[in-house]
Amino acid sequence: MFAPVAIAAVRPETHEMCLVRLELGGTPFAATYTTPGQYVIARTRGSEGRFAFASAPSARDGVDILVKHGGTVADALCTAAPGAKVEISRPGGKGFPIAQANGHGVILCAAGSGVGPIRAVVQVLLARRADYGPITLFHGQRGHGDFAFASEHAAWEHGGIRVIKVHSRPEAGFVGFSGYVQDALRMVRPDPSDAVAFLCGMKDMIRDASSALVALGLPRERIFLNY
Repeated sequence: MFAPVAIAAVRPETHEMCLVRLELGGTPFAATYTTPGQYVIARTRGSEGRFAFASAPSARDGVDILVKHGGTVADALCTAAPGAKVEISRPGGKGFPIAQANGHGVILCAAGSGVGPIRAVVQVLLARRADYGPITLFHGQRGHGDFAFASEHAAWEHGGIRVIKVHSRPEAGFVGFSGYVQDALRMVRPDPSDAVAFLCGMKDMIRDASSALVALGLPRERIFLNY
């Protein structure tokens, strides 16, 4: 089942990604996005693409999806004018089990456009920050200009989330964490004793970051994906 929704706004996040706000309210699907990590299928010009929500289910002024350029649907979304319509499916996927984090520290790992659904998790955690222990986000991208939501990092840190940016292709003169998310995990060594982890990104990152977390002592059953 698909329904048309209006695009409220489009803003560039990086040279490869844009953030698209959808006016989900008033559609048959308004109450079916319930868990960060869920996704929708967008359909336009005879093609379909899957996009995870990049804002919390509680958002009242629309929901966001982070879109990476490339492909018929992605390019149509990133060049759409406010008010344009796109067909979307009912939100699907199990999402992240946020309730598992209650009373615990949280380790977040994101790479590429996988930071979209992790942003939704961040918004949920910030809304009830006192319910959780230490929260650290390991955010991997190629270089300085590739970090979506970089303009929000200061607010996340002010709210009590440590943000560690990891550059896989650091520019000359770079000072900070280089390599991949799993490398930063091994260097920072977040406390696994009372933590859960939520991961989203490329398969290689998820595999290697999961292995790094297990090696640090985090039980594999406390590592969660959104699918």
